[in-house]
Amino acid sequence: MPVALLLCIVLVVLSTLIHYELLRGMSAWISRVSWPARSRVIGVILGAFLAHAIEILLYALAIHFVGRSLGLGSLGSSGSYSFTTALYFSAETYTSLGYGDVPRAAASGSSPAWRRSTACC
Repeated sequence: MPVALLLCIVLVVLSTLIHYELLRGMSAWISRVSWPARSRVIGVILGAFLAHAIEILLYALAIHFVGRSLGLGSLGSSGSYSFTTALYFSAETYTSLGYGDVPRAAASGSSPAWRRSTACC
């Protein structure tokens, strides 16, 4: 549980830094370009989309690492999954769609406390 909690804290900090740095860079960029206002707004929207895409990828890497390297659980009913499954699960969870077609399976012997502590993953 401490490993999962630490990973969740690291992910939240990294997500915040990614978003902050990208938005800070966009703010500096937007003041230098001489594009029409509508084009600048579209640029900012695309920049925010890029930040979210990077964060989804970050969470997918973490989910894949937790399942493969640490053995703290898996995705799907078979117990083995690919990175694309982790990426799909990450995007599905990040966007709050939560289809439920990729169930999370706990590692053998893990407690409900583990599941609660990894809710951010």
